[in-house]
Amino acid sequence: MRAVPVVLLVAALTGLAPEASAADRCVEDGCVRALQISGLIDPIVVSFVDQAVSEAEATPGMVGVVLQLDSEGLAIDDADFVRFAHRLAASAVPVSIWVGTGSEALGGAAELVSILPDSSMSPGSEIGEIGTQVLPQVPYGDLLDGDRYVMRDATVSAERAKALGVVSRRTLSAGDHLVGLPGVKTKQVKDDKGRPKVEPVTVAVVGKLDLWPQMLHTAASPSVAYLMFTVGIGLLIFEFFTAGIGVAGVVGAGTFVLAGYGFGVLPVREWAVGLLMAAGLAFAIDVQAGVPRFWTAVGSGMWLVGSFWLFDGISRPWLALV
Repeated sequence: MRAVPVVLLVAALTGLAPEASAADRCVEDGCVRALQISGLIDPIVVSFVDQAVSEAEATPGMVGVVLQLDSEGLAIDDADFVRFAHRLAASAVPVSIWVGTGSEALGGAAELVSILPDSSMSPGSEIGEIGTQVLPQVPYGDLLDGDRYVMRDATVSAERAKALGVVSRRTLSAGDHLVGLPGVKTKQVKDDKGRPKVEPVTVAVVGKLDLWPQMLHTAASPSVAYLMFTVGIGLLIFEFFTAGIGVAGVVGAGTFVLAGYGFGVLPVREWAVGLLMAAGLAFAIDVQAGVPRFWTAVGSGMWLVGSFWLFDGISRPWLALV
């Protein structure tokens, strides 16, 4: 995991350059571990967050962990998700979530926001589409009780989420989120127009996934996994009918392997994957013949059916399918 210390001002959590005295200020003013999480919550994200929380618990002066979240749901099974939620809720260093402008927290991600105290959302963000609650009601309660039931099949705005008690605050920026966290030191300054405002003094340690884990996490995106599978099988068919092993074969094999990882993490229907493989074989027959004939029509039909029914329990990546 790569961590870069920065001072959180109004544009905190966006990768600002670190100050030379950041390490000293961390000891003096405390630190917050800030993690940028986007996409489905998969095993790589769970491992990344768990490691960061453990490091925060072992670091003197660490007063909190903040997840800057933009997630459409889960790519882990229910038991792993329950263990992950327990880990965050029971952390010795308080964990909170900030859902920024234009971001969303859907499904299991919405459940995490609901159970972690001091979480907040920005205007323009959405939360909901929980479906059937995964987390047990003991100790978390009914997350869809009363007026919150609207979040079962729909999303609500930051304002509505605050009114429902899903989040504790409505914040305009990451800096505003930090200012309201227990243990975060602040100071009063003036903005460009001379108006007083409060900003955090506490240092943030911003963590992002390293290159290889980030590649695997990206491969576990439905759109990316599907497109890589499509490109991989196309290049491998092309390479099969050429002399020797060329760039197309190497690239095709690489994308096919990454697509296989994505399909292994995502909830896919095995019969649909098999149908896509069979479609590739059907296309290969007519590629060898040099003209589109009967097997092209058969392959096209199998590819359409397999693509439409490929993913189970998550939204279809319509743009990638088109």
